[in-house]
Amino acid sequence: MLRLENSKLKEEIENLRNELNKQNLIIHGVPERESNLDELEKEIQVIIEQGVGVELPKEKIDYIRRVGQKSKKPRPVLLRLMTLKTRMEILNNKKNLKEYGVYIQEDLTYETRGKEKMSIPLMKEKRAEGKHALVRWGKLYVDGSRYYQESEERERETDSTSQKGKTKEGEGESNREKKRTMEERSSDVGKDKKADELQIKKMAKTDIKSTPLRQATIDQYKKGKH
Repeated sequence: MLRLENSKLKEEIENLRNELNKQNLIIHGVPERESNLDELEKEIQVIIEQGVGVELPKEKIDYIRRVGQKSKKPRPVLLRLMTLKTRMEILNNKKNLKEYGVYIQEDLTYETRGKEKMSIPLMKEKRAEGKHALVRWGKLYVDGSRYYQESEERERETDSTSQKGKTKEGEGESNREKKRTMEERSSDVGKDKKADELQIKKMAKTDIKSTPLRQATIDQYKKGKH
């Protein structure tokens, strides 16, 4: 159960990080020749408007910058847009950028990208079978439902079995505790009854003059005994 809870917590954190970055786009392959951010912004506007076919005025851009360490290859460009609508328009038409040698990705976590990379071959396989398949945030959906690969399915079954086992174990422990409580109560009642009988016997054997109440108690005990 602990493993299941940890897995769910990690997934929730991962989804939250992706949600925070959902207005971002990562643009790869843009030559690193700008001397300031204004020049970079203008170059990205030209690429998006001419290559993608989506208008990108300054008002639609929240901010833009290079990410990562400098190397021989141009660093990726992080573009944050003001609206999700503009982002989706760019993503839906990004295939037009092939001739520019530039490609665009969503700003996803490292873990999510790894999951997407593993899911894409299976997505293509399902599409070849005539099914509607897509990958969203590292998760594969087929005909509108979440599709779990064999390894994921085994993990879910293991966690489910473990959870059921612990539930039954807890119920068994609870039943045993109830049984012990009932036995203890029954034992206490028996002990109290024996103690009362011993006290009455002592009263019957004593030489002290019996009071009406004492005598009535003794008579009641003898009557019950016979």
